[in-house]
Amino acid sequence: GRFMQMVRSNDFLSWRINPHEIKGDHLVSIILQNREYDPPPRWKRGMRNFIATIGGNLEFIVEGTIRVANFKPNLTPKKIQTAMSLMKYRRHKDRSYRVLFQGGAAALRYGISSEFAFKADMNKLIEVTEEIIKQTKFYVAYANLYHPSYIPLRFTQQSKAYLSTANAGETMYIDVPTLYGVLGYADMMEAYQEKLLPMGGFPHWAKLNSVLYARHDAIEAWFPNLQKWKDVRKMMDPEGTFLNDFLMKMGLGN
Repeated sequence: GRFMQMVRSNDFLSWRINPHEIKGDHLVSIILQNREYDPPPRWKRGMRNFIATIGGNLEFIVEGTIRVANFKPNLTPKKIQTAMSLMKYRRHKDRSYRVLFQGGAAALRYGISSEFAFKADMNKLIEVTEEIIKQTKFYVAYANLYHPSYIPLRFTQQSKAYLSTANAGETMYIDVPTLYGVLGYADMMEAYQEKLLPMGGFPHWAKLNSVLYARHDAIEAWFPNLQKWKDVRKMMDPEGTFLNDFLMKMGLGN
């Protein structure tokens, strides 16, 4: 109740959680973003976290993170904890493109993630978060594989787009990012997908969603306006000029 009130009373809310337990707890950071139409003087605007901004743009730092994750995987939980702490800042007010720019070109180059949409519901949020933590602990205990990143969460309002994963109403997106080259990253990403899809989540169209190719039933169940979208697509492109491999594999080209 109170948390969803906070979500609705801000233009944007997201959080990050360390999936690894340290001293009996999981570190969480919360990000709030709101529009302001009367910008303060430049000296009152604050700034982005300098260390996180520079670190995310230097390839040798990201490559070093991958090497550490592979050769000393047991250090991963504390590395995530430190990174989350370094990214902390109290305020940053500026033009929208400067605030919303995610940066981190090097991190984006090596990063890969699978993001799932769920109906915005606190009970479901707790259930899914606990499942991700459980899966993370399983890989540490039985394969000495450590998930190398925090888990982000964001909320969006309803979308009118027929194939938007937020078409049904308020939606929360739970992301599971990792880095190319980290030992076991492919197996871990596959396992997260296999766990989250049966829990009612739907994969982000543009991110890793390899399990969806064989689950056209899930696409039909999630999108009640799927046939309308197909009809519009066929009307706008009767010769199939803009069909592609992705649409065909997802069953969207018929």
